[in-house]
Amino acid sequence: MSDWTRLNFIVEGQTEETFVNRIITPHLATYSISVSVRCVTTGRKKGRVFRGGMPSYHKLRNDIIGWLSEDKQAYLTTFFDFYGLTNDFPGYKQALSKTTIEQSVTCLEESLSKDINNNKLIPYIQIHEFEALLYSDISTLDETMQIYSFKSKYKELNEIIQAYSSPEEINNNPSTAPSKRLLNLYKGYEKITHGCDAAELIGLAVIRKKCHLFNKWMNSLEALSKNI
Repeated sequence: MSDWTRLNFIVEGQTEETFVNRIITPHLATYSISVSVRCVTTGRKKGRVFRGGMPSYHKLRNDIIGWLSEDKQAYLTTFFDFYGLTNDFPGYKQALSKTTIEQSVTCLEESLSKDINNNKLIPYIQIHEFEALLYSDISTLDETMQIYSFKSKYKELNEIIQAYSSPEEINNNPSTAPSKRLLNLYKGYEKITHGCDAAELIGLAVIRKKCHLFNKWMNSLEALSKNI
Protein backbone atom coordinates (compact mmCIF):
# COMPACT_ATOMS: atom_id res chain seq x y z
CA MET A 1 0.00 0.00 0.00
CA SER A 2 2.97 2.29 -0.56
CA ASP A 3 1.03 4.13 -3.25
CA TRP A 4 -1.84 4.85 -0.86
CA THR A 5 -2.36 8.20 0.85
CA ARG A 6 -3.14 8.16 4.57
CA LEU A 7 -5.77 10.50 5.92
CA ASN A 8 -6.81 10.98 9.55
CA PHE A 9 -10.17 12.44 10.59
CA ILE A 10 -10.83 14.23 13.89
CA VAL A 11 -14.60 14.44 14.25
CA GLU A 12 -17.03 15.92 16.73
CA GLY A 13 -18.84 12.81 17.91
CA GLN A 14 -19.96 9.24 17.37
CA THR A 15 -22.41 10.12 14.61
CA GLU A 16 -19.73 11.75 12.49
CA GLU A 17 -17.34 8.89 13.28
CA THR A 18 -19.90 6.33 12.10
CA PHE A 19 -20.69 8.37 8.99
CA VAL A 20 -17.00 8.56 8.06
CA ASN A 21 -16.43 4.84 8.69
CA ARG A 22 -19.51 3.61 6.85
CA ILE A 23 -19.79 6.03 3.95
CA ILE A 24 -16.72 8.20 3.37
CA THR A 25 -14.03 5.58 4.06
CA PRO A 26 -15.18 3.06 1.40
CA HIS A 27 -15.48 5.87 -1.12
CA LEU A 28 -11.98 7.21 -0.48
CA ALA A 29 -10.58 3.68 -0.70
CA THR A 30 -11.45 3.77 -4.41
CA TYR A 31 -8.95 6.65 -4.62
CA SER A 32 -6.30 4.65 -2.73
CA ILE A 33 -6.76 6.78 0.36
CA SER A 34 -6.75 4.92 3.68
CA VAL A 35 -8.67 6.49 6.54
CA SER A 36 -8.38 6.53 10.32
CA VAL A 37 -11.02 8.37 12.33
CA ARG A 38 -11.45 9.27 15.97
CA CYS A 39 -13.57 11.63 18.02
CA VAL A 40 -11.93 14.73 19.42
CA THR A 41 -10.21 14.22 22.78
CA THR A 42 -12.12 16.10 25.46
CA GLY A 43 -10.20 14.99 28.53
CA ARG A 44 -7.90 12.50 30.24
CA LYS A 45 -8.20 11.06 33.73
CA LYS A 46 -6.22 8.26 35.36
CA GLY A 47 -4.97 6.98 32.03
CA ARG A 48 -8.40 7.05 30.38
CA VAL A 49 -9.05 9.16 27.29
CA PHE A 50 -12.48 10.76 26.93
CA ARG A 51 -13.72 11.60 23.45
CA GLY A 52 -16.71 13.24 21.80
CA GLY A 53 -18.29 16.68 21.99
CA MET A 54 -16.59 20.01 21.49
CA PRO A 55 -14.16 21.14 24.20
CA SER A 56 -12.47 24.53 24.36
CA TYR A 57 -10.36 25.43 21.38
CA HIS A 58 -7.22 24.99 23.50
CA LYS A 59 -7.98 21.27 23.93
CA LEU A 60 -9.09 20.91 20.33
CA ARG A 61 -5.90 22.58 19.10
CA ASN A 62 -3.74 20.29 21.22
CA ASP A 63 -5.53 17.24 19.79
CA ILE A 64 -5.03 18.38 16.18
CA ILE A 65 -1.38 19.31 16.66
CA GLY A 66 -0.74 16.13 18.62
CA TRP A 67 -2.00 13.81 15.89
CA LEU A 68 -0.19 15.78 13.19
CA SER A 69 3.02 15.39 15.19
CA GLU A 70 2.48 11.67 15.89
CA ASP A 71 1.75 10.85 12.25
CA LYS A 72 3.76 13.28 10.15
CA GLN A 73 3.24 11.42 6.87
CA ALA A 74 -0.56 11.47 7.03
CA TYR A 75 -2.94 14.29 6.20
CA LEU A 76 -5.50 15.31 8.78
CA THR A 77 -8.97 16.72 8.26
CA THR A 78 -11.62 17.95 10.68
CA PHE A 79 -15.37 17.36 10.71
CA PHE A 80 -16.99 19.81 13.13
CA ASP A 81 -20.07 21.96 12.87
CA PHE A 82 -20.05 25.72 13.41
CA TYR A 83 -22.74 25.70 16.07
CA GLY A 84 -20.82 23.20 18.17
CA LEU A 85 -17.72 25.39 18.33
CA THR A 86 -16.78 27.40 21.40
CA ASN A 87 -16.37 31.14 20.94
CA ASP A 88 -12.58 30.95 21.39
CA PHE A 89 -12.28 29.14 18.04
CA PRO A 90 -10.13 31.12 15.57
CA GLY A 91 -12.22 33.43 13.41
CA TYR A 92 -15.40 32.70 15.37
CA LYS A 93 -16.56 36.28 15.87
CA GLN A 94 -15.67 37.26 12.32
CA ALA A 95 -17.58 34.25 10.97
CA LEU A 96 -20.72 35.36 12.81
CA SER A 97 -20.65 38.66 10.96
CA LYS A 98 -20.53 37.14 7.47
CA THR A 99 -23.57 37.36 5.22
CA THR A 100 -23.45 33.88 3.65
CA ILE A 101 -22.74 30.42 5.04
CA GLU A 102 -19.90 29.96 2.55
CA GLN A 103 -18.21 33.14 3.80
CA SER A 104 -18.62 31.97 7.40
CA VAL A 105 -17.16 28.54 6.69
CA THR A 106 -14.27 29.99 4.69
CA CYS A 107 -13.46 32.39 7.52
CA LEU A 108 -13.37 29.58 10.09
CA GLU A 109 -11.36 27.18 7.94
CA GLU A 110 -8.80 29.80 6.92
CA SER A 111 -8.43 30.96 10.53
CA LEU A 112 -7.88 27.38 11.72
CA SER A 113 -5.30 26.76 8.97
CA LYS A 114 -3.43 29.89 9.90
CA ASP A 115 -3.39 29.03 13.60
CA ILE A 116 -2.30 25.39 13.17
CA ASN A 117 0.14 26.29 10.37
CA ASN A 118 0.65 22.80 8.96
CA ASN A 119 0.20 21.99 5.27
CA LYS A 120 -1.05 18.50 6.14
CA LEU A 121 -4.20 19.97 7.70
CA ILE A 122 -7.39 20.14 5.62
CA PRO A 123 -9.98 21.95 7.75
CA TYR A 124 -13.67 21.29 7.23
CA ILE A 125 -16.34 23.09 9.22
CA GLN A 126 -19.94 22.19 8.46
CA ILE A 127 -22.07 25.25 9.03
CA HIS A 128 -24.89 23.21 10.54
CA GLU A 129 -24.89 19.71 11.93
CA PHE A 130 -24.60 16.30 10.26
CA GLU A 131 -28.38 15.98 9.84
CA ALA A 132 -28.45 18.81 7.30
CA LEU A 133 -26.96 16.35 4.80
CA LEU A 134 -29.98 14.04 5.19
CA TYR A 135 -32.30 16.64 3.66
CA SER A 136 -30.54 16.04 0.33
CA ASP A 137 -33.14 13.34 -0.37
CA ILE A 138 -36.23 13.67 1.79
CA SER A 139 -37.97 10.74 0.09
CA THR A 140 -35.23 8.33 1.13
CA LEU A 141 -34.99 9.96 4.55
CA ASP A 142 -38.71 9.51 5.14
CA GLU A 143 -38.70 5.93 3.79
CA THR A 144 -35.79 5.06 6.10
CA MET A 145 -37.68 6.37 9.10
CA GLN A 146 -40.74 4.32 8.14
CA ILE A 147 -38.58 1.18 8.24
CA TYR A 148 -38.29 1.92 11.96
CA SER A 149 -42.11 2.18 12.23
CA PHE A 150 -42.30 5.95 12.23
CA LYS A 151 -45.21 7.48 10.33
CA SER A 152 -44.50 9.29 7.08
CA LYS A 153 -43.65 12.97 7.47
CA TYR A 154 -42.79 13.62 3.84
CA LYS A 155 -45.13 16.60 3.58
CA GLU A 156 -43.49 18.29 6.56
CA LEU A 157 -39.99 17.52 5.28
CA ASN A 158 -40.92 18.99 1.91
CA GLU A 159 -42.13 22.19 3.56
CA ILE A 160 -38.78 22.49 5.33
CA ILE A 161 -36.65 21.93 2.25
CA GLN A 162 -38.76 24.30 0.12
CA ALA A 163 -37.88 27.14 2.49
CA TYR A 164 -34.14 26.87 1.79
CA SER A 165 -32.00 26.96 -1.33
CA SER A 166 -29.76 24.19 0.01
CA PRO A 167 -29.90 21.54 2.76
CA GLU A 168 -26.75 23.13 4.18
CA GLU A 169 -28.72 26.28 5.01
CA ILE A 170 -31.41 24.61 7.12
CA ASN A 171 -31.45 26.33 10.49
CA ASN A 172 -32.82 29.40 12.22
CA ASN A 173 -31.81 28.90 15.84
CA PRO A 174 -30.91 26.00 18.17
CA SER A 175 -34.55 24.89 18.44
CA THR A 176 -34.86 24.52 14.65
CA ALA A 177 -31.53 22.86 13.90
CA PRO A 178 -31.74 19.97 11.39
CA SER A 179 -31.69 17.30 14.11
CA LYS A 180 -34.27 19.13 16.25
CA ARG A 181 -36.61 19.26 13.26
CA LEU A 182 -36.23 15.48 12.81
CA LEU A 183 -36.84 14.90 16.51
CA ASN A 184 -40.02 16.94 16.29
CA LEU A 185 -41.26 14.93 13.31
CA TYR A 186 -40.06 11.46 14.34
CA LYS A 187 -40.25 11.10 18.11
CA GLY A 188 -37.40 8.83 19.13
CA TYR A 189 -35.09 9.74 16.26
CA GLU A 190 -31.53 8.56 16.99
CA LYS A 191 -28.62 10.24 15.24
CA ILE A 192 -26.25 7.28 14.97
CA THR A 193 -28.75 4.56 14.03
CA HIS A 194 -31.41 6.37 12.01
CA GLY A 195 -29.27 9.21 10.69
CA CYS A 196 -26.39 7.10 9.43
CA ASP A 197 -28.74 4.50 7.93
CA ALA A 198 -30.50 7.26 5.99
CA ALA A 199 -27.19 8.78 4.86
CA GLU A 200 -26.00 5.42 3.58
CA LEU A 201 -29.22 4.86 1.62
CA ILE A 202 -29.18 8.40 0.24
CA GLY A 203 -25.57 7.96 -0.85
CA LEU A 204 -22.63 10.30 -1.28
CA ALA A 205 -23.46 11.18 -4.88
CA VAL A 206 -26.83 12.70 -3.97
CA ILE A 207 -25.48 14.45 -0.89
CA ARG A 208 -22.65 15.96 -2.90
CA LYS A 209 -25.02 17.13 -5.63
CA LYS A 210 -27.21 18.99 -3.14
CA CYS A 211 -24.56 20.17 -0.64
CA HIS A 212 -22.00 22.42 -2.31
CA LEU A 213 -19.71 22.95 0.68
CA PHE A 214 -19.64 19.27 1.59
CA ASN A 215 -18.84 18.43 -2.04
CA LYS A 216 -16.02 20.97 -2.06
CA TRP A 217 -14.50 19.21 0.96
CA MET A 218 -14.83 15.79 -0.65
CA ASN A 219 -13.11 17.10 -3.80
CA SER A 220 -10.19 18.30 -1.69
CA LEU A 221 -9.88 14.88 -0.04
CA GLU A 222 -10.02 12.99 -3.34
CA ALA A 223 -7.31 15.30 -4.67
CA LEU A 224 -4.91 13.82 -2.07
CA SER A 225 -4.76 10.56 -4.05
CA LYS A 226 -1.36 9.73 -5.46
CA ASN A 227 -3.08 8.08 -8.41
CA ILE A 228 -4.71 11.22 -9.80
